[in-house]
Amino acid sequence: MKIEPAVKQRIVKNVLLSIFIYFLPLALMFVSFYISGQRPWEHQPKGKQPNQSQSSLKLNQHDPND
Repeated sequence: MKIEPAVKQRIVKNVLLSIFIYFLPLALMFVSFYISGQRPWEHQPKGKQPNQSQSSLKLNQHDPND
């Protein structure tokens, strides 16, 4: 089954446009990091601890009577 050249060209154009739209927010985010000099992946905001569930916190606690 052959695909008409116009249909093939439209499919390729739509795929490229979809890829561009998908990566545009990522590119803009990294451009804004470059311009502002921010590196949020290097520094965690003060006062914030990594999330742990209550059950894992209970497992990490030690009983002083042991």
